[in-house]
Amino acid sequence: IVDQTLKIASQHLHASVKKFLHAVLGKIKNKEITLPEDWGVRYSYPTYYIDLLRRTYPQKLETILTAGNLPGITMIRLRNDPDPLTVQPVAADQSVPEIAASEAYYIQNITPVTLIKHLCRSLEAKPKKILDLCASPGGKLIAMHDKFPHAELFANDVSKEKLKRIEENLQKYHVKAQLFCGSGEALQTDERFDVILIDAPCSNTGVLNKRPEARWRLDSDHLNELLETQRALLNHSVELLAPKGEIWYLTCSILPEENEQQVDWAVKQFGLKLKYSQTILPNAEGWDGGFGAALKQ
Repeated sequence: IVDQTLKIASQHLHASVKKFLHAVLGKIKNKEITLPEDWGVRYSYPTYYIDLLRRTYPQKLETILTAGNLPGITMIRLRNDPDPLTVQPVAADQSVPEIAASEAYYIQNITPVTLIKHLCRSLEAKPKKILDLCASPGGKLIAMHDKFPHAELFANDVSKEKLKRIEENLQKYHVKAQLFCGSGEALQTDERFDVILIDAPCSNTGVLNKRPEARWRLDSDHLNELLETQRALLNHSVELLAPKGEIWYLTCSILPEENEQQVDWAVKQFGLKLKYSQTILPNAEGWDGGFGAALKQ
């Protein structure tokens, strides 16, 4: 912190001020710093969130909090690989702008791709019609296209702005899909789908290193609102399923309230069968936190 402050000061301040600042900050380097005992202060998280984690992941609490403050690692999915659900970190000699411009790659974290790969194994037959109910910006939809290139794709999201992002991505990667704009909880269509992918609005607790502001929205009222939306999406998805179809429920949350408990509710409420369920925790290797489950009629 001292070194970076002095580097900035040398670019913007008069030399005399820099010398004074160096003398003052130099003393800090020699002081022994004791981190605060309160983990909310130490790692910069609301107490409400830390209490939620402590109940579920008492042995992994500090690892999760630390991962949420690490810089993200840029990863790419290799679309032309024999397995199009292959992800690797960007190499030191690769140019991110060039990768972003190429159709051969999709910038995507390994966690959602890993979950989708495992969900694909639950299928008894290749899906003919796939609906992504909360699709923006379209990464998971494109991954489904690459895995099932002959499937008919449908995508929905709540606003024209989000739909525009989907359209731009589909055009860039030459993927065709029928688009809907509206609430996923009330989508009206005569189509019935073999796979309905719900990338549900959630607390973002698995990606707080990328969305650090999301941690400060976390309280009981906000979480309860999210839980209601997630259940409404699950409820409507059951109505849109084709016979023997599957609902793939995904979040970028690590909270069981949004994940396992929601899936358990859907199983009991609609008589669905849980075929697969997995939670991935964020880590120092750059994996996001996330959850995926396959529910079958």
